[in-house]
Amino acid sequence: MTLGTALANTPCYVLKNGSHSLAPKIHPDDTKCVCVYGFSNKSIYDQFINDASEWLTPYPLVKGYLSNQIESAGSDGDLLQLVILDACTGTQPVLAAATMEAVLKARQRSEDQVSIAYELIFDTETNSYRFS
Repeated sequence: MTLGTALANTPCYVLKNGSHSLAPKIHPDDTKCVCVYGFSNKSIYDQFINDASEWLTPYPLVKGYLSNQIESAGSDGDLLQLVILDACTGTQPVLAAATMEAVLKARQRSEDQVSIAYELIFDTETNSYRFS
C-alpha cells in the first residue's frame, strides 16, 4: 500500500468544541497546515468522544464548510489543508489524512472512499503530530 493509492471511507462528520472544529496539534517545525478531524460514521466519532476530555459535538461535514476553507486559503500555496480520517483518539500513533479538496470532490460525487494523501506520526516528546 502506498499513499495516494490507499483509500479510506469518505468522512461526513466533524467534531466541534463549541464553535471551533477539533484538530490535532501539528509539530511547529512541520509544514504550515490546517486540519480537522473527519469521521465516516457515528461509531468512530463516539469512540473518539469517549476518549476526549473536552465536550465535543458532531456536525455534518458539509460541502460549504470545505469550500469555504479552501477558498479562505486563497493564494497561500504553502498551506496544506487536511481532513484527518477516522481517528479513534487524540493521541493515536498514526493518523491517515486526505486533502480537503479530495474530500470535497468525493462528497460532491457521492463517492464512498477518498484517497489517503498523508500519514501523520504522533511525537510523544512534543505531544504533537509530524508528517511521515
